Amino acid sequence: MKQRIFALTLALALLAADQLTKLWISAVKPLTHVIPGFFTIHYVENSGAAFGILQGKQPFLIVVSVAASGILAGLIFYERSSRWTMFAALGCILGGTVGNLIDRIRLRYVVDFLQFYLKLGEKYYYWPSFNIADSAISIGVGLLILTMILQEREATHQPQQPPTPMSERSE
Repeated sequence: MKQRIFALTLALALLAADQLTKLWISAVKPLTHVIPGFFTIHYVENSGAAFGILQGKQPFLIVVSVAASGILAGLIFYERSSRWTMFAALGCILGGTVGNLIDRIRLRYVVDFLQFYLKLGEKYYYWPSFNIADSAISIGVGLLILTMILQEREATHQPQQPPTPMSERSE
């Protein structure tokens, strides 16, 4: 039960951080070169999904986000693992998914504001802008993959029970 409460609390904390930062960015719309030549904070309206794919497909993205949120909430309540990392992963992904879903419903786009880039000579190379929700989803997916790898490794390294003789088998 503690892991479930932890996952939901983490999801709510990330959701709050995401929405508060988006409200601030939307009000101020700064262009701040935090680390010149590498990291900028600026306001971007993203009507697509990750990396700007599916531009203008808000109804589809809303349906997928609602379905994903329901599945994630169900996994939190029905997950049998006792691993905290599993619940941290699910909480991160749920918080991020709901954070971007709120933007999609309320604004018809997602507010992004974190921009990493690299200037090499006269040319700039940009990573697509993202937000706290996107970061939470990415961290959650990474944790989920790591947890699943560790669980698989433990399962394959379990000592094998020797076969029981025929005379001891129950029928």
